[in-house]
Amino acid sequence: MDRIIIYSLPPLIMGILSGVLGYLVFHTKRKTKEGLSFLLLTIVIFFYGIFYSLFPTLQHSKTLSLLIFQLISVPTTLIGVLLLNFAINFTDKVEKYKNVLKIGYALSLLVLLGIPSKLYIKDMVPKFGWNYWAEPGVLHHFSVVLLFSYTILSFGILIGAYKKSKSEKKSQIRIITLGSGIGLLAGATNFFYWYNINIPPVIVPIIAIWPLSIWYAIVTKKLFDIKLVLRSSVVYLFSLLSVVLLFVPLKIISVQYFSDFVSFVDILFLFIALSIYPQIKNFYFNFANKYFFTSLYDSKEIISELSKKLTSTLEDKKIYSDLSNTIKDRLHARALGILSYKEKDNRYYIEFNSGFNTNNEDSFESNQ
Repeated sequence: MDRIIIYSLPPLIMGILSGVLGYLVFHTKRKTKEGLSFLLLTIVIFFYGIFYSLFPTLQHSKTLSLLIFQLISVPTTLIGVLLLNFAINFTDKVEKYKNVLKIGYALSLLVLLGIPSKLYIKDMVPKFGWNYWAEPGVLHHFSVVLLFSYTILSFGILIGAYKKSKSEKKSQIRIITLGSGIGLLAGATNFFYWYNINIPPVIVPIIAIWPLSIWYAIVTKKLFDIKLVLRSSVVYLFSLLSVVLLFVPLKIISVQYFSDFVSFVDILFLFIALSIYPQIKNFYFNFANKYFFTSLYDSKEIISELSKKLTSTLEDKKIYSDLSNTIKDRLHARALGILSYKEKDNRYYIEFNSGFNTNNEDSFESNQ
């Protein structure tokens, strides 16, 4: 039961979050190659998480264990090349690496065709306390090399772009790289058992860091230029889900180890849940208002911040830029413009623009 909690729950959470991420990004960026490449990556990670969450529950059957290992191997084979696909689209390096990507797709297809054969998994045997774990075939060795080669190349491209990027883009790449690196490292620890190395994949639970890091980048760094809109009902739902996710594993543990006191433990859990729910709800409300809503911004703090910035310079462009950055950051505005009006011409002149499409016009009539 402990293994089911440790090895099933985090990949399941990762898979679900990845699926939601893929839909959200593609829904917003469906007309871009960047959005499509991210969708493909999240799809394979979704299936990896779902399949991986099932394997601890199928240890009673050699046939089912073999099947689930083969299913896990399908997204595992594709992760490296699809990560490269996303990396080159996100960093605008498609032309430079398109041939490398095509080779990766061809080699991945070769591996996929061989997964059902003994060239990939020779047998399922007992290993390190598991009833059935895979014995790798020669094709599996090749797939591991392929996975790590394309993963390393992807990180190299992201790191190279990070060094050349500025401000927000730089922060986005840093979060993507760190989150992906930690998640992939956690997943890669499964290969030790494949090769009879007794190093348990104990860091598998942190595999969920990857989608969480992408969520964080979307919320705080405007990754993919997505502006999420949350209603209070969604905040209540997240609060409830958090409490449930917290107590489900505790409930499973209590049934296994404290079966004689289940009723008492349930009452205790209910009391604790009711006690912490308000704190969790307040946390989500404050978080949502900070990053999604504008109802809780501190007007005095904004005025004080602007006053300090405005008294430090006399340059028009610097003043406009400071105004824009402060207002967009605090009020979550996507675009901001500053106009001047000349009554003699009856026209508005664009003094500063950040985010608006003006069709290269620098002024317009007041009746437009």
